[in-house]
Amino acid sequence: MTSDTNEVFKQVEEKSLRERVIGSIREAIESGAIKPGSRLVEASIAEQMGISRAPVREAIQHLEQEGFVRSIPRKGSFVIELARQDIAEIYSLRSALEGLAIKLAMPSITEKEIQDLEALVVDMGAAADKRDMSQLVESDHGFHEYLVRLSNNSRLVHAWLRMSAQMRVFFMMKDKLYKDPIDIVRTHDPIIEALRSGDPELAHDSLIQHIVEAGELVIASIDEEESNIEA
Repeated sequence: MTSDTNEVFKQVEEKSLRERVIGSIREAIESGAIKPGSRLVEASIAEQMGISRAPVREAIQHLEQEGFVRSIPRKGSFVIELARQDIAEIYSLRSALEGLAIKLAMPSITEKEIQDLEALVVDMGAAADKRDMSQLVESDHGFHEYLVRLSNNSRLVHAWLRMSAQMRVFFMMKDKLYKDPIDIVRTHDPIIEALRSGDPELAHDSLIQHIVEAGELVIASIDEEESNIEA
């Protein structure tokens, strides 16, 4: 007697399942469905997804490596929650990493690559005009990631991606961080001009100034928000 299900089902790839779980949890964090500081309970997530706890555990471990999650011994795993000091440290690290990246990229950067960066600035502007902060964050992140990848230094890229993941979550949660989003878009123009100049030092200094000013703006916004809460 033959089975009615012969040749109907394909094997489920564990890797595919793992990636889907990682993507689902990451999306929930980035969208704000899971708030910063929330505990990620393996059993609950697994039950909601209709799967075993093993791929959920692996996904949480992976997201910890990406910087979305922080694990505390004997307490569990939690969505990152960034304080003022965390933001200051991240911008300091960004300055160092991106400053090195642009110096490494300058000797071989092409006109096509500069045009790609310009296109991302245009995308930022369109998002700012619509006050679509989610898309603005994605385009801004894409600009800096592209620039870092032009360094062709895999370890530098890895360190930057881990740090930048935390910033993405922070910005997604702070949709009113900028009073006028177009201001942050315009600060990318000097970087493009410096890249076209072919001067590595000018490119480096323009990028560092952009990062420092952005960090000061973010920290000032945090301070204002905290003072309003206290009042």
